[in-house]
Parts: sequence; structure tokens; C-alpha cells
Amino acid sequence: MERPEHKVSVMPGGEGVVALYKDAVVVITRLEPLTSRFLTLLRATTEVGALPWRIARLLAEHSDEPIGPFGVYLPLPSGGVVLLHGSARAEIADLDGVHNAAGNDAYTWMDKMVPESATTVSVFLTETAAEVDPQSDLRAGVVPGAGFIVQSATNAAPEPDRIADAHAEPEPTQRAAPPLERTAPSPRPFPPPSETMAVQAVVATLVADDGKSVPLDRNYVMGREPWRHESVRLGRAVPLVVEDEDDLVSRVQAHIAVADEQVTIQDGQSANGTFAAAPGSTDWTRVGSEPMRLEPGWSIRLGKRVYTYRTSPDSDLEVRGR
Repeated sequence: MERPEHKVSVMPGGEGVVALYKDAVVVITRLEPLTSRFLTLLRATTEVGALPWRIARLLAEHSDEPIGPFGVYLPLPSGGVVLLHGSARAEIADLDGVHNAAGNDAYTWMDKMVPESATTVSVFLTETAAEVDPQSDLRAGVVPGAGFIVQSATNAAPEPDRIADAHAEPEPTQRAAPPLERTAPSPRPFPPPSETMAVQAVVATLVADDGKSVPLDRNYVMGREPWRHESVRLGRAVPLVVEDEDDLVSRVQAHIAVADEQVTIQDGQSANGTFAAAPGSTDWTRVGSEPMRLEPGWSIRLGKRVYTYRTSPDSDLEVRGR
């Protein structure tokens, strides 16, 4: 069965970060070094179902360090589960109403099952859930935020008269709501796009050396901590985290702009430089602070990471090795 699409909206404000990797969504207070370890664990987990046990081991190994509040949503074959610690809270809405849970109700953490019929799952670090902009739509990576809402694109939101009449006989044509599951994510912006950030038609993809790809349908900031850049905070670009084990990539490494079906790149005053090369070439040209146009098939190098510009997912172009 195909997974229905879901939308992840981010609640602005607060002292936390919201992360979306694979099918897991997390909000956690900025409290180093635990926050960085938590996000590294999230990125390294290939099986979402194993994540709770790995989180438990991480917390046990560092039990002598301060642990801030966090909330996690994980999809399961039937429904999902929410994990809450500390002041983190959750609101799960389905056709029967809204169900609440709080991390403070447990000594370690609270886990709450999410029913298949859930329409929205809200997880937040504040006292109450904050409103989100309808255009907010996170698809991957890490952004500032106080919480998130996972909204099913197929389960209808509960209507007041339906909630009040929950025990009425169902209509003959009524069908069971499909399960709350997630599709594979791809980056989208937060905060919501401003008027200065027009979303372009998808004309290309940027494919990393590990096979992961993102659609080049809007502007990106690339680096280890791209959410720090002003254009991301203002909603003019999407943060694209570059995973860098060798510490060769700057916090803000490079900027990619998409306009009029053209893709340009410019260096973000990085320490080690950003480079570009034509297809089949071994000569890398250093990218300057002025926008440089990328042609299909060209590759860019950030530290040891290499990304290739493809005009379609089915392109025969090979991604360069590191």
C-alpha cells in the first residue's frame, strides 16, 4: 500500500530546533552537547523503529549531563507513536476529538500511540501549541522552532458536528480512514516563504554522492548549520544541511538560487571554498562570492561532499565520488 503524503509544519519561536530525517520528526531544546548528539543519532538511524532504543541508550550513556525537553513522532505500520520528555507536550486529533499527552507525566519519557485515524499530531515544547503559517512545509533537515504539526493529507480534519455525533450510525458509504504514515521527505523552507521567495517549477534536482537528492525548485543555503543565515530566518531560502565528518564544511558554505529555470551558486565566504566542475572534468574551479551559473551535469564540491546537478531523476549522469 502506498503511503499517503503528509505535511510537517513548524511552530515558530522558542529555544528549540525541529528536525526531519527519513520518517522521524523531532523537536528538542538547544542544550549542547546533547542536542548535537541527538541530531547526529537521528541522521545515522536507518530504521525508524529502532530509534526509541537508540535514544534510550544515548540518554543512559550521558545521564550525568543535563537533558532538555524533547518530543519525537515516529510512524508505524499502523498509526504511529509519540515520545515526550520533560515539558514537551502532544495533541493528537482524530474523529473522536483531541487527545493530550505530556512528558512530565513520566519519570523518563512518555510514549503515546497514534491511531490510524489521526488527522494531525502536534508536538511542542511550549505550554500551548503555537499557530503555524499554512505555507509552512518542512521536508527535511533542521530548522529553528518550538514544535511541529504532522498533518495527514488524506484523513479529513474532524468537523464539530461529527465529533458531537461520534456514536451515530455511519453512512453506508463511509470508509475507514487510511493509516497515518509518511512519505520520504525532501527539503522545504521554514519560516514560510516570503513574497521575495517565489517557488519555481521543478526544473532539476541536486543529487549528493550518497544518492540523496533534493528538488531545485527554490533557493537553498548549504552548510553544517545553514539555518543560521538570515535568508533562512526570513524565509527566503531553504536550509540544506551538509553532513561533514571531516569538519571541512563551514556553517554557511554556499548559496544556490533558482530563477527563470536557471540555477546559480555562490560561495558563502567559506573557510575551505566551494568548487564546481563540468561533466567528466577533473579540474575544479573555485566558486566566488558572485553567482555562477550551473549547467546540467555540472558538479559542486563542498569539503569532500560532491553534488551533481541533474535535469531529471532519470538522468544517466553519474554522481562523482568523494
